[in-house]
Amino acid sequence: MKPSVLEKNDSSTPKKQTFQQKQARVFVLDDHPIVRQGIIRLINQEQDLMVCGEAEAYQSAMDLVDRQKPEIILIDISLNGSSGLEFLRSLKARHPNIPALILSMHDEILYAERVIREGAKGYIMKQEATEKILTAIRKVLSGQMYLSEKMSNKGRSIALKRLDWKFLITKYKELFKND
Repeated sequence: MKPSVLEKNDSSTPKKQTFQQKQARVFVLDDHPIVRQGIIRLINQEQDLMVCGEAEAYQSAMDLVDRQKPEIILIDISLNGSSGLEFLRSLKARHPNIPALILSMHDEILYAERVIREGAKGYIMKQEATEKILTAIRKVLSGQMYLSEKMSNKGRSIALKRLDWKFLITKYKELFKND
């Protein structure tokens, strides 16, 4: 944990007091070392987040997750020799309460809905700004789902279309139920 400094004024002179802030434990699974190291540096710069483990491959990641017990896992969807989706399925079977955020170079239009159905709590593309990646991590840690604004709007649109269809069926049945 990174200590923080708190300035405290009493009646005489200011005193510095250190305290420990709880840091959320993040695990990073990505097969590209340069990407993994960049994500780790980004996360470790934050006072409320810390990387507790990293891996480049499915099996070593699962073994480390079993030992490290992270609070969230960032998973690259394309892993060398396996798939992030396969890892996600195994993770949900072994650790159903650890949320997963998919971090990928692949367009969210192609994969976001699929990974959400598989149990991920969010999907973010690697080309997003670093602040959005941190926002996504924090949102998932708070128990919410993270999708880009574009995907969220698409989801709302689909839900509204389904809602309108259900509404029409209900009204149709009401109109013709006595006939």
